[in-house]
Amino acid sequence: MKKNLLTIPSSEEIKSHMIKSLEKYWPDKNYKKKLMNLPIKQTKIKFLKLPLSCTFIDLPDWANKHGLSDKILVPNEAILKKNWKNIDWWYASFLLLESCHEREFEKKYGPIHSYSYHLKNWDKRVWEKAWVNRIAIFLRIWVKEENPRINLPPISKTEIRLTHDLDAISKTLPIRIKQSLRYLYNFEFKKALEFFFKKEDWFIPSKLIKLENNLAPKPIINIHAKDKFRGPLEWLLDPSYKISDKKLKNILKKLIYNGWMIGLHPSFFSWKSSKKIRKEKLRVEREFGIKVLSIRQHWLRFSWEKTWHAQASAGIKMDSTLMFNDIPGFRNSAVIDFISFYSYQGPIIRSTVFMDSHKDNYLGDLIDEIKLVNGNADLLWHTHTLNEDYGYFKSLRFAIKRIK
Repeated sequence: MKKNLLTIPSSEEIKSHMIKSLEKYWPDKNYKKKLMNLPIKQTKIKFLKLPLSCTFIDLPDWANKHGLSDKILVPNEAILKKNWKNIDWWYASFLLLESCHEREFEKKYGPIHSYSYHLKNWDKRVWEKAWVNRIAIFLRIWVKEENPRINLPPISKTEIRLTHDLDAISKTLPIRIKQSLRYLYNFEFKKALEFFFKKEDWFIPSKLIKLENNLAPKPIINIHAKDKFRGPLEWLLDPSYKISDKKLKNILKKLIYNGWMIGLHPSFFSWKSSKKIRKEKLRVEREFGIKVLSIRQHWLRFSWEKTWHAQASAGIKMDSTLMFNDIPGFRNSAVIDFISFYSYQGPIIRSTVFMDSHKDNYLGDLIDEIKLVNGNADLLWHTHTLNEDYGYFKSLRFAIKRIK
């Protein structure tokens, strides 16, 4: 039999990791003990088949009484027989949470960064719902079914956080070139000309304070600390503002005063370099006298094997890079804060499920799903897109209304 390039842990390690990762669904110690004794069957063969393929499993009637969907999507590797009593639920949730099939794909073919279209013939249903959270809800209901006298423990409340990547505070020549080229690529010649020559004020952060300052939790704004000397690719791909800019510095200090978190938005080539991340992190910390603990990689440049290790080595504690650039949805079928089994030193990972350039007709459904499963997730709007050139203010206002 062929071997995985990815190391799959033992059944006991998987179970332990998932019980800890999904702890918000069983905070009570007594309940957790009952959970560990559920008669969940374990698969013996830990071999991953690419591309990812899944099957819908019908749930028992008693699970549906609690508002859970009557089916849960399960990776085929976790199925002994196609009924709920013969599913390795711990293995199923582990494969999804840790995106094991994507990791195996990366080991064979290299990182896709954050573009889903590279995953040919993939079962795209895994990105439509927070299946990991739904499995957790099913398991806690199952404990109640096995132990009728036990009380269902409370689940900590939903946390949907707005985040902003500060890619630009003015319409620079590199931005005019990049966006115009995108329009030309799609044969939108009129839009390309309009974008390149139109003048507009892109200094948006002050508007965000009025709009979002009463949200809980407070939003995060991720900023870039550029190198003094940059090559032509960095000039084209990285933000060009200086964090010492007086106007920008004043508004960011106001955000800090109001309780917003300042995160790092590091350079295009930093995704596997702890040295680059650390250097840029220290620049922001020195400029504002704060500790920078959170990050989202620029252009969502990301490797399962390298990025989180580089971030942890640089002193980063939280990452929200995990999402797709080209589509909205749940990249790892989850909306939960967790530390990956494969990068046990951190950081804490939170998925981002939507950003401004995605089709916003899915936004309401995504927010509803996060609320349904009491999940934790981020939504993203780049500050410079909240103007006439892009016109994404409408979707931001919609999200704020739905969150509230």
